[in-house]
Amino acid sequence: MSSEDESSFVCSAVSSWSSWDIEDKACSDWASRTWSFLKRNIPGTYKIGQLAHALLEKMTTICEDMHSASPDECNPSSLMDAPLVSVADVLQQQTSVRSSLQHICSASAAALPSQSDALPTRTMILVCLLTYHKDGYLCLQDTTGSIRCEILPSDPRELDGIILLVDWNVIISLSRVGNSNSSATNVLHEPIAPHVEITSKIVLVPHDRPSRPSNHDLTSVSDQTPFFIHPQQGPLKRPRPPLHIIGYVTAISPMFHQPGATFFFVEMSSSPEGECSPSSPHHR
Repeated sequence: MSSEDESSFVCSAVSSWSSWDIEDKACSDWASRTWSFLKRNIPGTYKIGQLAHALLEKMTTICEDMHSASPDECNPSSLMDAPLVSVADVLQQQTSVRSSLQHICSASAAALPSQSDALPTRTMILVCLLTYHKDGYLCLQDTTGSIRCEILPSDPRELDGIILLVDWNVIISLSRVGNSNSSATNVLHEPIAPHVEITSKIVLVPHDRPSRPSNHDLTSVSDQTPFFIHPQQGPLKRPRPPLHIIGYVTAISPMFHQPGATFFFVEMSSSPEGECSPSSPHHR
């Protein structure tokens, strides 16, 4: 990536942030920090220039939307000053926390009353890859590591794209340690690896996928409903070519383990509000 690309991004950042009466030096410093962070933490197959400009656009759009709704509540400098964190930084988190870009951008965020049943907030921004781990679960990944994540509703078109987390929780679970016969007062609990619950996110750079799977046709869920509901008839009784189905995932079962097979079930719909069709098992 050439220095001209970085200089272009710095100029764009100064132009965008300065409209909020932020000093040019602060804008250029943010751009340099952001560029260095993305170049260091995002896998090299993604274009840093495209990603940096997309991040700048989305962050300023969040400020504009918030300013339109509540002019007195918007504080863009807080969002610009919020640190970008890596997956490794999130893995080091010792307590469950929540992060929200709208909360960070709020001028009165520090004065918001705390709720006993709410997670404490932490000022941080996470930009990373949304993908599948080799063990079969959804995860967030960058060059520093990967962390398990949960996200609903999910869209398969967002997989392997770079995302900006808008509203998300880091959840720390505790494992019980010690003799099971010990009294409750003597039982120790140790934190296990955290996972991330994603409430809202933005795709910054989608994965450059082919328009359709090579050598196979896509078919909708509704076209294949009889195929799944009446497996005793027709297609399943004879060999058939590989089938690629496009639709909305509405539910996923736990992983089932049987001798010689590991699989799960997926419920899909042809539209977000459409009727669901049960799928055949998906094997790993």
